[in-house]
Amino acid sequence: MMSVVWTVPVLDSVSIKRHKGPPSLLHSGSSAVSALTRLELLGGKRVGIVGLGSIGLDVAKRLEAFGCILSYNSRKKKPSVPFPFYSNVCELAANCEVLIICCALTEETHHMINYEILSALGKEGVIVNIARGGIIDEKELVRCLVQGDIAGAGLDVFENEPEVPRELFGLANVVLSPHRAVCFRKNCQLKEALFALGKKGVIVNIAHGAVVDGKELVRCLVQGEIAGAGLDVFEKDPEFPEELFALDNVAISPH
Repeated sequence: MMSVVWTVPVLDSVSIKRHKGPPSLLHSGSSAVSALTRLELLGGKRVGIVGLGSIGLDVAKRLEAFGCILSYNSRKKKPSVPFPFYSNVCELAANCEVLIICCALTEETHHMINYEILSALGKEGVIVNIARGGIIDEKELVRCLVQGDIAGAGLDVFENEPEVPRELFGLANVVLSPHRAVCFRKNCQLKEALFALGKKGVIVNIAHGAVVDGKELVRCLVQGEIAGAGLDVFEKDPEFPEELFALDNVAISPH
């Protein structure tokens, strides 16, 4: 789920919207980073977040570290949040350069991001959807991207999954990513989940350390059963497994 959000910090050194290279490079994972053209810093960008729940707050925390100017829309204003609140999504879009969708898909939010919202975001605006495909009117999104009504998009969810609009593959201002997540149910053990993730999979934990069995995770990383991990929480905070320091496929960050 967070994979496309990582493309937003990529804007700290590169730009989606002014890339003139081959469109195919924009849809090939890490190749996209090298394919894009250096442009401007992410710091100071006005970023609007639609849906400031647990995921939206985690996104905000990371973008705040880049010096972004944040604002948000949610079902109600959150007294503990210092960012400006917009009760109207259209007004939020009109006052930001990047709009990130983090809300749930409901009857109220279905096709909430329509032509009016995209037009308010404007020709210099980028939209990122890490929530559910049905929140955006996909036909309008494709039309706006093709006609240059918005600058670009980062998507890892689509309205009619697993189908993806063919037009998006021909656009150089779009980053597409598979929507990958692990669901921890009572009948789903971590070992099985990591096995399902596979040798090319990467796990990121920004929630709580106890969600992941630290010993099982270390074993999978050491034996190459998964490709890597990004962690800023640990099972026994502030302690964390010493074995992780010896691994070059692990990114560790303080929470």
